[in-house]
Order: sequence, then C-alpha cells, then structure tokens
Amino acid sequence: KAALQWWRDARRAYPRFSHSPLHAGRRSTSSTPLQMLTARAYSRSMAAVCISFTTGDLICQSIEAGSVSSEKKLGRTAQFAAVGGCILGPASHTLEFLLERFMPGTSALPIAKKVAARVVVSPLFLSLNFGSLALLRGQDAIAAIRTRVLPAWQTGCLFWPFVAALTYRYVPLPARPAAGAAVGVVWGSFLSWVAHRRLPEP
Repeated sequence: KAALQWWRDARRAYPRFSHSPLHAGRRSTSSTPLQMLTARAYSRSMAAVCISFTTGDLICQSIEAGSVSSEKKLGRTAQFAAVGGCILGPASHTLEFLLERFMPGTSALPIAKKVAARVVVSPLFLSLNFGSLALLRGQDAIAAIRTRVLPAWQTGCLFWPFVAALTYRYVPLPARPAAGAAVGVVWGSFLSWVAHRRLPEP
C-alpha cells in the first residue's frame, strides 16, 4: 500500500509525465525537469545505481563461482559500486535531466529521440565505467576501453532501447532512477563480467 501511495503521489506531482493521452507528447511550460537538479535528487540516483551495481557484481561472482554461497571478493564489489554510485550515478542523472529538458513528452517521437540519444552517448558511459575500474585496479585504462566498450555497447543495444522506451512511456520522472536501477541489476551483472574477464594478450 505504501508503494502504491508513493506512485500516486509521484503521478500527481509530475502530471505531464503521465502516460495519459491528455499529456502525451505535449510540451509544457512547467520547469519540472529542473527539480532534478537538487542534491537530494542526485543522492537518490547515486544510491540507486550503487545498490544496483553492488547487487549485480555479487550475482556475477556467484555465477562465476557456480554457487550463491561462495566466498565473495568484497574489494572488487566495493570498486564496482564506487564507480557506479560516484561516477555513473551522477552522469546518468544529468543525462536524464538533459533528455527530459530538451526532448519532453511521452509520445512516440520524443521517446524515439531520447532512446536514440542514449544509444549514441552510451559508449561514453561505458568508457567511464571500464576506464575508472581499470585505474582503480592499476591497469591500463586505454586498453580496457579499447577492448571492452564495443562488445558491451553492442550487447546494450539489444537490451536498453526496449527498456528505455517502456520507461519513458510509463514511468514518471521521479520514479525513473529507481526503475532503472532495478532493471540495471541485470546490466550490472553483465558489466561486472565484462570488466573482470581477462584482457586478450596484445
């Protein structure tokens, strides 16, 4: 009941992001997206991504070991969570603000534009992820970016556009970080696997 009430409050607070046909595709003079530029909003996104990456890495380690109860490398998890929460969290939050600020609406055209924009900028986010992890481990960041970004981007293009389209169509703006983080557990597991597999010899 509490979750349902929170959803209703969010829909009332951000009516133009409702999937109701009354609001779909209509540009509003409201400055609602600007409410994302607060410390509280950023903190929520950072926490959501941090939790998502932590869970994703732990799942990845369990799959690699073949057992949920296997001993985990907590240092690896801490590094992955730090990069997710401190770097990708704020970056993703800022991207969502810019997309909603300049491409508002929940009809087909603005959704398509936002999804296309995410596909275009995702290599930058992947570079931040793999490069930062490599630096934390004392590895060659350039080599990590060169060998890992393209395969991860190709896989992401099969996953995120569909998820993003549903999110932009049905999820109110304030609920998007949490929704993205929930789905991102699967993506975080994949990124952890890509980030920690052995690089091919040059």
